[in-house]
Amino acid sequence: MQPDAVRAIMRQARNNPAQEAAARTRHLNVWIGADEALFSMRAWNACADHGLTLDQFEHRRCHLALDLASKTDLASIAIVFPGFDDNGKVTYTAFSRCYLNEAAVIEARNASYPGWADEGELVITGGDETDYTTIENDILDLCRRFRVESLAYDPWGSTQLAQRLTEQRVPCVEFRATTANFSEATKELDAAMRSGRLMHDGNGPLTWCIGNVVGHYDARDNVYPRKARPENKIDAATALIMAIARCMTEPGPSVYSSRGLLTLN
Repeated sequence: MQPDAVRAIMRQARNNPAQEAAARTRHLNVWIGADEALFSMRAWNACADHGLTLDQFEHRRCHLALDLASKTDLASIAIVFPGFDDNGKVTYTAFSRCYLNEAAVIEARNASYPGWADEGELVITGGDETDYTTIENDILDLCRRFRVESLAYDPWGSTQLAQRLTEQRVPCVEFRATTANFSEATKELDAAMRSGRLMHDGNGPLTWCIGNVVGHYDARDNVYPRKARPENKIDAATALIMAIARCMTEPGPSVYSSRGLLTLN
């Protein structure tokens, strides 16, 4: 590849950590062995619309994803409404509902927990364990309010809850935490936020989790979202990636929706 072309690629990648890491590996032969920030917070924040509310999407089609983590840790439901822009490109409107036990908030295991709780951005359950019954009831409520196409869940730690939800006709879909499942959806989230195809309501815990996601592209262009330290939670970001992966299984818009049927004389 010509030097000018490489310079152009690196200029384009400069404002995005994940894209820059991939470009350095592919075009400069610089191996990125250590995990680095995957997402540009500038791009993420540019997608925020603080006027967005779930009420605006009543009865709309969506995909849910659940990340339960552990009973003493942050848990999250992602709610993603897919759509298409005027050029037929996929868009996503994302919401997040995060849950935490009361003990974690009182102890301020993260300095922002009490403030998020006061602002209603965290659903607080009593005691020192997150109450999964609250999460289950919220999922059932979301299914009543919206046309839920699927609920993605990781069978590790979520199987019993998924079984109860399935009995109540929630369309649960197993989503294992593998690179094959996460790589393309992680790259799609990155591309969607950079191109403005993503909208979110600026939820504080979700934004924090997005900023905590690290990783690197391997030689085959695969990437897997991780956290650098145990206290840097990524549960809400993980749920969002899972929901986007489910949206990616949908077919694109029909050409007939924009130009109608053609007839031959």
